[in-house]
Amino acid sequence: MKVTVERLPQSAVRLDIAADPEEFQRAFERAFRRINQQVAIPGFRPGRAPRALVERRLGREVIVHEAHHELMDQLYRKALEQEELVPVSEPVVEVYQDEPLAFRVEVQVYPRVELNDYRSVRVEPREVSVTGEEVDQVIEDLRKSQSVWVEPEQPRHPTTGDQVTIDLQAFEGEEPFQSPLEGMPFVLGESSLFPQIEEAIRNLLPGESAEFDIAFAEDDERVNPDLRGKTLHYKVTLREVKERELPELDDEFARSVGDFQTLDELRQRIRDDLLRQKALAARSEVL
Repeated sequence: MKVTVERLPQSAVRLDIAADPEEFQRAFERAFRRINQQVAIPGFRPGRAPRALVERRLGREVIVHEAHHELMDQLYRKALEQEELVPVSEPVVEVYQDEPLAFRVEVQVYPRVELNDYRSVRVEPREVSVTGEEVDQVIEDLRKSQSVWVEPEQPRHPTTGDQVTIDLQAFEGEEPFQSPLEGMPFVLGESSLFPQIEEAIRNLLPGESAEFDIAFAEDDERVNPDLRGKTLHYKVTLREVKERELPELDDEFARSVGDFQTLDELRQRIRDDLLRQKALAARSEVL
């Protein structure tokens, strides 16, 4: 990984982060294996189709995008640690090269403080620690990122964490309010759908539809201004429900997410990363 840092006004920085070719290739291989488990290629079992055939069917860019999704988060965190930066805002990301991945991040960080006669000031360091629960949460997030979507054994109502594929229409009176959505996937509890829409979906089985109204208040700043003061009629059809199949928590999983040979190595790296982040944050608070 190569990183360059540019200091910007208002305690912001611009990071240019470029993956090494070997680093990107390893992420690409992991992305291909995940996608190959999910795609249905006639004549091949899941995960057994040749790469060339998968690329022709889906397009290489699909695999590249999946590799980006994994690698960007890893490289961003490593860059913050390397440069000893503690972010205080959501990053703005721009990918300017696909292969190998290179991207630009702008983010606000804790400001640098120039001290004069700091030697005469005594500051007691604040101890930081990392709990097992915090490490487990990062592990669980990694498992989710590596999961595949599978159909439940029996048709059922969707629940939080399920991926649903829906058709959605909105009407103002008799006229369509916006272009309909067809075959759109969402994850319940993690989507931007209105709560009323999610609640309707939870009560459906695949193939069923529901219709309902949503009234938006004039002063509701949580919604788009175009919606305020309107009552819209919605029709939603549930096409499909899928649930996450999480990978086994073992050494093979550790190898699939990075340069680790064992699960213990992965856990230790996560613990070290969390501890370093907390230490940097604590030091910034003191300064």
